[in-house]
Amino acid sequence: MQTNSFQKYLPEIIERVGRAASFPLDKRQSDRLAFYFSELLKWNRVTNLTGIKDMETLVIKHLGDTILLLKQIHSHTGTIKTILDIGTGAGIPGLILKLITPEFNMVLAEALKKKCSFLRFVVARLALKNIFVEEKSIGPANPPKHLPENGFDLIVSQATGSVRWFIETGIDFMAPSGSMVLLKGPAGESELKKNVEFLKKKGLCYDLIRTRLPILRHQRLLISIRQEK
Repeated sequence: MQTNSFQKYLPEIIERVGRAASFPLDKRQSDRLAFYFSELLKWNRVTNLTGIKDMETLVIKHLGDTILLLKQIHSHTGTIKTILDIGTGAGIPGLILKLITPEFNMVLAEALKKKCSFLRFVVARLALKNIFVEEKSIGPANPPKHLPENGFDLIVSQATGSVRWFIETGIDFMAPSGSMVLLKGPAGESELKKNVEFLKKKGLCYDLIRTRLPILRHQRLLISIRQEK
């Protein structure tokens, strides 16, 4: 399918993903997502922003993964206002979360300049508020510039690194009542089991949510980590 004809087809794919995930999207959400994916496809022809080359698969996977995370956020008992996305890449899941739920205060951390340029372009064109793109590798010695006083309510990452790396990178920036959620494929479960003792030493507990990607039905794991009470 040619890029121009695919862009006309984008709203239909977005609507289909939302319907398959039982998460209907309104027109404003759909329009913003269509702009984002349209620009991602354009930029990806010039500079590599995502490894997924099939355009329809790209939308289904990136939007589907983000909706799975958003449904988990909605089931959270506390109030989530501030979110840090570590290693966001082309904005997955952080920027997509913001497009669907504008009230989130979002920090997107990404080390690669070309990806940050794309993120800033989308943020500017859509006039998004309370979202910050930080061009850096986040870590204990390199905190986010826009770190809330009490830490982030939620820290997320989509398969950016190992379970242990994710915890060590973000735990210092998590609010006492906050949580960290890592999106993984099926291999994440055995990786998590290898780090159970590490989690206990850090005073952390976890929930493992097994689910499937809308439409494609690929296995997904959401590893939710929080302080033990």
